[in-house]
Amino acid sequence: MTSTWTDRWRLVTPPDAVVVDIGAGRSGQRAAAATVAGLHPGCNVVLRGSRGAVRRVARDAGVDITRELIPLPTRAAPAYLVEDDSASLAVLCTDLLSVPPGLVRLAGPADALLRLAARVAPLRPVRLLLRWRIAIGRRL
Repeated sequence: MTSTWTDRWRLVTPPDAVVVDIGAGRSGQRAAAATVAGLHPGCNVVLRGSRGAVRRVARDAGVDITRELIPLPTRAAPAYLVEDDSASLAVLCTDLLSVPPGLVRLAGPADALLRLAARVAPLRPVRLLLRWRIAIGRRL
């Protein structure tokens, strides 16, 4: 078992997975896609980057994404990994997210916004705010 927050996400990935961090911009995406395209078919792959970049690299390099996780509170040291699906995001909005300490007067409006976000299908605003992803898949 890993001992630091920065590696906790590895607990939900195949132990033999090749991890590819997607660099900034189109050049970073092209480099990541070239790296993944060079892997043998059937190889387990973990792509880390923004939602759009992860999906573009997966499409361009031939990766079948089986799980897409949102790292919280940060991508560098996630304490939580939330599945990127409507049910998981609804639970996140209604049961886990809260107003930071010291902002008590915003608690009522913030709670109302979080509950509204949990009902918005398919939770697009939440997905846009939480843009970083850890995608687990297999090279086709």
